[in-house]
Amino acid sequence: MSKVSIIVPVYNVASYVDRCLKSLTNQTLEDIDIIIVDDGSTDDSYSICQKYAIDDERIQLVHKDNGGLSSARNFGLNYVKSEYVAFVDSDDYVAPKMFEILYATLKSDCLDTVFCGFYSQNHDGRFVEKKEVNEYMCFNGPEDVKTFLMSMIGSEPSYKHTARFFMTVWRALYSVRIIKDNGLQFRDFISEDLIFHCDYLTKASKVGLIPECFYYYCWNGNSLSNTFNRFRFKRDIEVYNELHSYLNDQELQIYKSYLDKYLLLRVRIDIAAVCNAAFHYSEKRKCIAEMINTKELQDIFCSYPYTQLRLPIRLMFLLMKNGLYGLLYLFMAVMKILK
Repeated sequence: MSKVSIIVPVYNVASYVDRCLKSLTNQTLEDIDIIIVDDGSTDDSYSICQKYAIDDERIQLVHKDNGGLSSARNFGLNYVKSEYVAFVDSDDYVAPKMFEILYATLKSDCLDTVFCGFYSQNHDGRFVEKKEVNEYMCFNGPEDVKTFLMSMIGSEPSYKHTARFFMTVWRALYSVRIIKDNGLQFRDFISEDLIFHCDYLTKASKVGLIPECFYYYCWNGNSLSNTFNRFRFKRDIEVYNELHSYLNDQELQIYKSYLDKYLLLRVRIDIAAVCNAAFHYSEKRKCIAEMINTKELQDIFCSYPYTQLRLPIRLMFLLMKNGLYGLLYLFMAVMKILK
């Protein structure tokens, strides 16, 4: 049995998958197995993966009909036989020591899960370091881990960012025991990583973060996250409502503002996507109005302590709250130019 299984969903990434697999087969932790899940690719992705599977006995290549990222990750979990599992996206790549360091940290401190920092690629190709901590940090016990989980979702209103920790699964090692004992899978939500963490971390006892950055998150303009979807906000609302189910009444009093801050981020992102979409202004205005008039946002407008938000976010909050769609559209255009 290997120490770590790495699940790599693959769908039409012929331009990137060679780089990804090369980074995995060159890991300094050699006792790994790599489970490539071809999710019904129609380009040369499968044949590229085949060559790697022939050359490296640690690679298992499996094929399924196209079903999306969550479906591919779940399919890969059926083939995991190791003690820990990682998830790597096939258009990204990792540093040679990533899994050696993560595994050593996890074992030395008896962790259920360990996260590392990452590099995020800008539109111009430059990588920016995304480091959450400056030294090793550990969350020990259910209450501590719950605090960590909530800090993946949001933060107090005055904090400068939406959340303190990133919600992505591709920069960590996870306990296969926790996943299999609890029948955990990725579920069909638009933020599947966040919901997976809600399911997983509520069962975990000890979680660590290290400052080193080992994962390279690459800009891909064709990825689903960069494609406009007019129903995206409806799905964001589904996530927001699902998040409430992980909190009891006492916890909800503490963390309700965290959940609200999460939805305020999602609506800003979705409004920006509408503004950039290629359809008429009147249709854009209608889409924005539909978002702002949802019950969930209207409730937030009535209760959220918006005066503690940073000035640009506070202004946008007020424009949304008062239904000033024209000014909101202009505000988004100005912010795009300044950015």
